[in-house]
Order: sequence, then C-alpha cells, then structure tokens
Amino acid sequence: MRAANDNRRSTLPVGVPPRGISREQAAEYIGVSPSKWDGLVAEGSMPQPKLIGSRTIWDMRKIDLA
Repeated sequence: MRAANDNRRSTLPVGVPPRGISREQAAEYIGVSPSKWDGLVAEGSMPQPKLIGSRTIWDMRKIDLA
C-alpha cells in the first residue's frame, strides 16, 4: 500500500503488506476518508497510532482486529 505520489520501491516480498501504515493508507484500507478515520480513532473504534520518530504509524494487525 503506497500513496500514488510515493515513488519509493518496496523491499518487501511481493504479496507481503507492510505492517505499519500511514493515516491515509489506513483510511483507504477500511474504505473511509482520512477525516472519517480520524473520527473512528477518536471514538475508539479504530486503534491509536504509534509514533516512530516523526512518523505516525498504524499497525495493520490492530486495524484488522478492530
């Protein structure tokens, strides 16, 4: 899952999704807008993110469980 404007190449094997994803990717993953995603996180329906350095990342496994 990469944003359309993200030109980085994945080093993961084909078919292996990343474990941590951005806000925009998380919203897209469940089929909602980023602002709706923010609301779901705020109300506790979706998991809180982790801050890794300056990046905010959501764990796909926690999203799947939610």
